[in-house]
Amino acid sequence: MSVGISILIFGCATQSAILYERKSKQQISLKEDIKTIPYISLQPESINLVKDDIEVFIKYTSKEYLDKYFKNKELFGKESGLNPYIPGTLVFYVKISNKNREKIKFDPNEFVMLDDNNSQYSYLSPEYIIDLYTAKRPIYSFSKTTAENAPGLYGAPLKFAGEVASGPLRRRLFLLKSVTLTGGYIFNDVIYDGYIAFPIPNMKSSKIKIVMPNIQRNFSPNNEATNSLDFDFEFEITRK
Repeated sequence: MSVGISILIFGCATQSAILYERKSKQQISLKEDIKTIPYISLQPESINLVKDDIEVFIKYTSKEYLDKYFKNKELFGKESGLNPYIPGTLVFYVKISNKNREKIKFDPNEFVMLDDNNSQYSYLSPEYIIDLYTAKRPIYSFSKTTAENAPGLYGAPLKFAGEVASGPLRRRLFLLKSVTLTGGYIFNDVIYDGYIAFPIPNMKSSKIKIVMPNIQRNFSPNNEATNSLDFDFEFEITRK
């Protein structure tokens, strides 16, 4: 796949956003917030890392690219035409190549994004994105999760998935699951790819780091990993 890097996160300059803010004792409060959403780009455009014969490539995908990608009828058939990623999400294309002689294992739910304001953001699963879409239809944005107020991953999933039974939400979930990077084993000489998403970082951030921890390897006869690797990808944010 080829992806673009320059990104217009939202189509309008000023729109209503719902802000999920972590408070003390890990409580989540919701408030309406009017924000001006700037253009943003990331440097470098993509990063490729190799460790112990495991190669991981990551590239930011723009909203324009995703809009065009999901219109591909050859890939998505009658479900084509809808970009299922809601505004307020950062989407990355990831390709993992296992050039090792043995299998490896990973779990995208362990992936996190950090920024230079000591904030941490969790990976957004397809189900979580649907929860957020159901909770509020306009524009979505997340505040930072500060290390001193809320250590660990950002929040527990909201519980609105009951509405997924409706047609439009079912279609959106289908498309998300069709392209999302899923975890599990990757055997030798296999290439695995897909998309991952995170909340938009604090608008004061100038740098972000995508952390893919615990890529498991060197399995014992009991199928227990005896070694693991972490992959870190650092990007600088440019706003206009």
